[in-house]
Amino acid sequence: NMTKLKVFSLFLALSIIINFVPVPARAVYDQATAVSYLKSKPLDEWSVMALSSTDSLSGVNIDFLKSDPGNKPTDIEKRILAIVAAEADPETFGQVNLTSKLLANFNGTEINSNLASNLLNDDVFGLLALSAANQNSEVRGKLASFIKQNQNTDGGWSYTYKGNPSDSNDTAMAIMALLSNGESTSSGAINNAFNYLASTKTSTGYSFDATSGFGPDSASTSWALSALKAASSVAPGA
Repeated sequence: NMTKLKVFSLFLALSIIINFVPVPARAVYDQATAVSYLKSKPLDEWSVMALSSTDSLSGVNIDFLKSDPGNKPTDIEKRILAIVAAEADPETFGQVNLTSKLLANFNGTEINSNLASNLLNDDVFGLLALSAANQNSEVRGKLASFIKQNQNTDGGWSYTYKGNPSDSNDTAMAIMALLSNGESTSSGAINNAFNYLASTKTSTGYSFDATSGFGPDSASTSWALSALKAASSVAPGA
């Protein structure tokens, strides 16, 4: 079911769509204004996902998604997410088989390449991409295990390995990645992660982290709300 495959890539799009909207429109979200704004700008993977989330891709030329995104794992991953959001197959839509290209960077434990080291966000987005495309459950399971092994003691995640300070953005993404692979909403990893997110919540939104004193911002709030929405879409204990 393509709708099921799209769901977590669309949560990603919803988490960033507010950041595409001109400042005056942010106070009250207006879908028509956001869509019009996105269509007036050069397309990228994120805008394709956002337009798809609002059923606004009709008539939009997405041929740029057929080009080779290069060898950086995170570029391959966001391309896969965009293609799936556009209801196409990342193995056949473009010039290269993107799932095979991504899996070539898997070393048996994590997504790794000479272009990046010590990163966790490439594993998080790798799990999201492979889950959205419904590909290679064995690799997805290993990525999920690696992500959970790198959860900090405060329940959050960083964009790098365990031990670096947690932040709400990467924690929200890790939540969505694990849920996309079938992690129970009541698991210890997910409960601890939401406890960390709660520590970043303020009276008006979510901040980047719990300790640095940053105030709430639209990106952090969007990511956190997307993780909460993702969890609410999954049956308890699923």
